Amino acid sequence: MNLKENLKKISLWFLTRPNWTGFLIFLIMLGLLSFVVKLRYEVVKENERREMSNIINVVRQNFEQVLKNSYTTTLTLAMTINDDGEPENFQEISAQLIDNNPAIDAVQLVPGGVIKYVYPFEENRAALNYDILNTPGIKEEAEKSIQTKLMFFAGPLELKQGGVAVVGRLPIFKDNQFWGFSAVIIRIETLLKESGIQAIDDSKYYFQFSKKNPTTHKEEFFLPGKINLENKYYQTVTIPDGDWKLYLISRYNDSIFYQLYTSTILGLLLCIISALWITSILKKPAKLQLLIEKQTKKIVKREAEFRAIFNQAPVGIAKLDTNTGHFITLNKEYARIVGYTEEELLSTNFQSITHPDDLEKDLNNMDKLKKSLITEFCLEKRYIHKSGRVVWVNLIVSTLGKIGDVIENHIAIVEDITDKKRAEEELKQSFELVSEQNKRLLNFSFIVSHNLRSHTSNIELISSLLDGVKTKDEQTKW
Repeated sequence: MNLKENLKKISLWFLTRPNWTGFLIFLIMLGLLSFVVKLRYEVVKENERREMSNIINVVRQNFEQVLKNSYTTTLTLAMTINDDGEPENFQEISAQLIDNNPAIDAVQLVPGGVIKYVYPFEENRAALNYDILNTPGIKEEAEKSIQTKLMFFAGPLELKQGGVAVVGRLPIFKDNQFWGFSAVIIRIETLLKESGIQAIDDSKYYFQFSKKNPTTHKEEFFLPGKINLENKYYQTVTIPDGDWKLYLISRYNDSIFYQLYTSTILGLLLCIISALWITSILKKPAKLQLLIEKQTKKIVKREAEFRAIFNQAPVGIAKLDTNTGHFITLNKEYARIVGYTEEELLSTNFQSITHPDDLEKDLNNMDKLKKSLITEFCLEKRYIHKSGRVVWVNLIVSTLGKIGDVIENHIAIVEDITDKKRAEEELKQSFELVSEQNKRLLNFSFIVSHNLRSHTSNIELISSLLDGVKTKDEQTKW
């Protein structure tokens, strides 16, 4: 009786104060509007983040492919050096390498750190006899390559023959003694073209390409455009072979707000109109019954909308008996993930479809949930699909209802991550395959070097070995 009296008093308060009621309705709807706009903002922001991530990853992959091709080229050039430290057929082999690698503009052999062999000759003759190991600003990166015994891409830097380029240098050692470098020249225009930067629509984003100066240790930018990153939204990736940093920068910081501007204004107008409408309704007691009926219909509609959202949700949702694990209700997505019909699942429990290896961990968490040690938990687990295959899911479990201190029901939300798990496994296998191929390439290079030392005068053998290296290069790309 007291409850009914309290409800009656509250209702009377609102009915007799229509202006206050309208103002409260405005505040409530304004709060809802803010929540919806926030969700919309997050969705738009996430879409932009994904778009930028896809673009910059494609460019990064193109960069890495250019660098891999450059490594193969320098390795091939290094194998032309005979036991006396002299290159054989440098011009012919260089011509073939340049023709087969559009990303490379020139090649060099740099015995003792002094450029002695270049191709194409005419365009690069100005670089001959250039001592890179005794040139400040140049020698630091060359010495880094010698110390690590790995290929390193210096620059972008000004060339003696004119222009700006990156220079990839592979240190060559003969009998554990430094012989010099096998080098490739990639002009900045060629690098940008092969990376795909120039092919990307720059109406929304633009790229920047930077590197820390080895002498001043300050970050230097090499592409035209704005370099003020303050208050800018951007993503970056690093390219360790050259210590480069690649930026993808959004041109318009407020583009997201423009997308939300119209909906926000309309929502605000809706809040005002709704508040005024409620106020006017409450000022007309004769229409009170009609208002009640309308509100009842709204509740029914919202219930139907909630049921529709539950059934059409992109993740599996189920309500379960906490004590027995039996399903009480579930949506279609949950049934689809595990392959059973809703009727079949309602007659069983989650234990029967859980993979045996994951059941103990799941039950331990459920035991903690029953004892109120935790109120929710999440884990990655496996279900046994009706067809017998394994389905990986991301499971979130939370308490739903209590009678006193006893938890009666809980809700389980599952997201199918089988494809993600499969992709992780395939990525792992790919890494293992690449590692194995790299080992085979190193073994093959050792055999080629051994044969070259044994048959330095046999030109035909060198040619056939070069063909073999190209074949191996194609296998590595595959």
